[in-house]
Amino acid sequence: MRGFFDHRQGRARVARAVAVVAVLSVALTSGHAQTPATTARPLSIAKQGYLFAGGKYSGEGGQQVLSGHLYAEYQIPSRQTHPWPVVMVHGGGQSGTNFTGTPDGREGWAQYFLRRGYAVYVVDQPGRGRAAYETKAYGPASPVNFDTAQSRFVSPERFNLWPQARLHTQWPGKGEPGDPVFDQFFSSQVPAIQDFTLQQRLNRDAIVALLEKIGPSILLTHSQSGTFGWPVADTRPDLVKPVIYWNPVIAPGNLVFYKGAMFPQWNGSALISGLASQALIRVTFDGKGGATQTERWPVGFRVRDAEIAPDGAIWLIQDTATGGLYRVIPK
Repeated sequence: MRGFFDHRQGRARVARAVAVVAVLSVALTSGHAQTPATTARPLSIAKQGYLFAGGKYSGEGGQQVLSGHLYAEYQIPSRQTHPWPVVMVHGGGQSGTNFTGTPDGREGWAQYFLRRGYAVYVVDQPGRGRAAYETKAYGPASPVNFDTAQSRFVSPERFNLWPQARLHTQWPGKGEPGDPVFDQFFSSQVPAIQDFTLQQRLNRDAIVALLEKIGPSILLTHSQSGTFGWPVADTRPDLVKPVIYWNPVIAPGNLVFYKGAMFPQWNGSALISGLASQALIRVTFDGKGGATQTERWPVGFRVRDAEIAPDGAIWLIQDTATGGLYRVIPK
């Protein structure tokens, strides 16, 4: 299938298209850029609340403590169109705020999935955020590292620790103390259990306990918590729905599943906007846990977001200050 981009200033031909994945492991630190269509509508929530899951008591008498439990806050949209909720597990040095918004005030991945009809559960790992740290049970904690926050997340272009670091342009603001966006981000960083093997075991057991309470779910992990997803799926494969894996190097902007009349042969495929890859990618699934990049269409610019219009056309947002808008339709 060939197509073209319809832009107000002209048309540019395309060569391939979009993509991917569903037990999700995402590599982001602060959230998802919003399109005008998603920021205009207020969220409609039918129910929200929180729960704790997992953990066990230790100690004796009045000295007993509970440890190993996680905290999860949930929101269920008024129009829930998907049977499985999305359970979001943050990465290292983070808490659930990783998914509930960005330091500069934009919506996060929690709102992204809510707007698309998913119930969402956002987790604080054992010993993080609202799942209190128990020193006797967890041992020493790794402190928040200021240098890591700047050199890895906020302003890697100033530290030049790897060849592509100079290309980093995505952090809003100056990326240094005193800048309100940086201060918000650094305020969100929290100490973590130093023993990573213990972290993995505690999170496996706590996430399984959560799924046993809420039922089969899509498990979305981020960065450090990516190593927690597979032990959970191995322990209770009946509760992780679906288990689909794909490990590309495309620097995704967003992911959307195609459903429409304009490209009927793509129904059920995932489309991914590519930032560093400057492409639209299509991924298909084999029904057995595998995902394959079927097509990749280089477009010549960084694609921040891809969305499906009611008529089945695909809209792409260019990742620039002015943000060009492109419409993809069959040729």
